[in-house]
Amino acid sequence: MQSADGPLVSIVTAAYNAAPYLEETIESVLTQGYPRLEYIVLDDGSTDETRAILERYTGRLIWDSHPNIGEARTVNKGFAICHGDPVAVVSADDPLLPGIVEAMVDWFASHPDVLVAYPDWEMIDENSEVIQHIRTFDYSYRDMVRWHHCLPGPGAFIRRSVIDAVGGRDPRFRYVGDYDFWLHAGVLGPF
Repeated sequence: MQSADGPLVSIVTAAYNAAPYLEETIESVLTQGYPRLEYIVLDDGSTDETRAILERYTGRLIWDSHPNIGEARTVNKGFAICHGDPVAVVSADDPLLPGIVEAMVDWFASHPDVLVAYPDWEMIDENSEVIQHIRTFDYSYRDMVRWHHCLPGPGAFIRRSVIDAVGGRDPRFRYVGDYDFWLHAGVLGPF
């Protein structure tokens, strides 16, 4: 979807018992300032105040609550209902830095052959204080396989065609669903 203001960008957040940090992440997305942003937050059967937090954002984002089905299935649900291109998965405890959405849109526009783009990122503590700046490695499929290292980290943006081709995350991989997704995506084209 394109317009004079740029493409529609979708961001999907799967949340499970995320109340302590969810609001900071939501605010970091909603204050990006990018005009065409679809934000979907899916509560994966939380037993804390996650749903109450989401209710306060009704009308400002798309949200739903369902019984616990796991992160992979919840992310896949988000992929199925979002309309944007590119799409990003933002974990409930990974607030975005200001300007990342516009920067990624601009980057994709100037690199039409690239399927996935990912930034450096900051590791933060429970008080949102920066512990460490993580400089990401340049993408190499061989290194990702050799090191068993998920190179695209927080803040990765994905062209919709990749999601359509891979079919989402495999729910059989409870802890490495994102890594498995990147392994399948990595054979499709450049990151």
